[in-house]
Amino acid sequence: MNKLTWILPGAIALSGCAGRVGPWEIGLILVIIVLLFGVKKLPELARSLGKGLREFRKAAAEFDTDDEKGAEAGEPPAKQSTSENDTKQS
Repeated sequence: MNKLTWILPGAIALSGCAGRVGPWEIGLILVIIVLLFGVKKLPELARSLGKGLREFRKAAAEFDTDDEKGAEAGEPPAKQSTSENDTKQS
């Protein structure tokens, strides 16, 4: 079963938790964010968050494209080295 269960539009119940996240809770979280960062800093934070998400999506799309190209050529998927393997080789 999903960890998130939709109960009402705008309200989410987490499995194992007693409460729901509704409009009042979301409003309280937004007020706390405004108090912590200030009104002038919020557009800058939103802009940087948007840039980060855009870069993540671009990297994920490139990763998928590389996998598809390798599968079309009949190559096995590339092994990714772990930090453990890197330290043994050094």
